[in-house]
Amino acid sequence: ILGRTTEAETELVRASAANPLDVASRQLLDQLAGHPEDRYVNQSLAEYQAGKYRECIQSATEALKIRPDFAEAYNNIAAAENALGEWDLGIAAAEEALRLNPNMELARGNLAYARAHKRAPR
Repeated sequence: ILGRTTEAETELVRASAANPLDVASRQLLDQLAGHPEDRYVNQSLAEYQAGKYRECIQSATEALKIRPDFAEAYNNIAAAENALGEWDLGIAAAEEALRLNPNMELARGNLAYARAHKRAPR
């Protein structure tokens, strides 16, 4: 882990997302995390990538409990809501991410995606 904390954290987040009961990965993550909200956002990203959209939203929401102005957490929620087809919730989360960070291109993309799909005929 020494000198490679970012890589280690990424792998531990993936391990935790794959096996939420893995206590050892959780403990190592806690030791690595300087800011728990960062750990929650990283976890939410890993959950999103694993197709665990509801878990992604839960983890990002935990980050927001610690840091309510965390644009990245709102963006992760927007992406997960979009993946679930919850367009209004995706739009709201992406708009909040952009309110907090107007330069966040990922949130801009998630907002455009949700708006386009909301208008599309079913």
